[in-house]
Amino acid sequence: MEPGFNYGKKLLQAEWEQGHENAAQTLALLESGQLGERAPVVVENLGTALSLLSQVASCAWGCRGGDHDVENLIRRCCNYAFGSVHLALLGLYDEALSLLRGIAEIANLMELFCIDNTQLQRWKGLVPKDRQKQFSPVKVREAIEAAGKNLAVEEDVYKALCELGVHVTPDSMKTTHQHDGKIHVGGNFSVMGFLLVMNELAINLSPCLLFAGYLTKPGEEKLAELKKQCDDLRTSASSYVRVTNYQELMREMVEKELAGRTEARESQNDGNW
Repeated sequence: MEPGFNYGKKLLQAEWEQGHENAAQTLALLESGQLGERAPVVVENLGTALSLLSQVASCAWGCRGGDHDVENLIRRCCNYAFGSVHLALLGLYDEALSLLRGIAEIANLMELFCIDNTQLQRWKGLVPKDRQKQFSPVKVREAIEAAGKNLAVEEDVYKALCELGVHVTPDSMKTTHQHDGKIHVGGNFSVMGFLLVMNELAINLSPCLLFAGYLTKPGEEKLAELKKQCDDLRTSASSYVRVTNYQELMREMVEKELAGRTEARESQNDGNW
């Protein structure tokens, strides 16, 4: 075995400890305001949004009866979001984005069910093979567009989530979240990586609040609460760090970092002469 590397349970323990360190560092910077003014607001709104969605999913506002398929769809959405937050805190940002893709699929699916409730019944009644074909992400997007509605999650966003978080491409497999261009195995803290995940969570989760209200009909007061939180969550997010521009943004930051180091070295050498 190669010296200097951990093996067996020792390796897993070391990775767990590193993850806890990443989480502690992230939370400390968030609390102190060093991740910017917007990030704490996004995180606060995410927590409230997930609380409301959890209440809907668990029939806390009253049980509608029936098969609870809508409630379970909302529950799955919540669990994807909780998992994504946990992974982001551990420094596993690509993996957090893979769960975000699941939220994006649910968001568009819920939108389609809101547009046409008969689609929900069709979705539930099909055998798995036919359901996969007729309600694939592409088919769902096409049905929403055919109804003349704007997509909850646009195609370019969904494709970027797929590439960064799930599919392996020559570019995505080398995506770094570090300003110095280093690529790490395992969890590793990154300001940009954390902000990306939180921002995309806010944007992609926000319409689910609205759709959850339309599908479960909790009453005017609760529906208004869901609508308000949908707006608060969406408007607290930023258009600066998105999955659609992230790779280019990080390339620019790495180039700037390396250029700055080169300039510093050259300046130091000039002084030595």
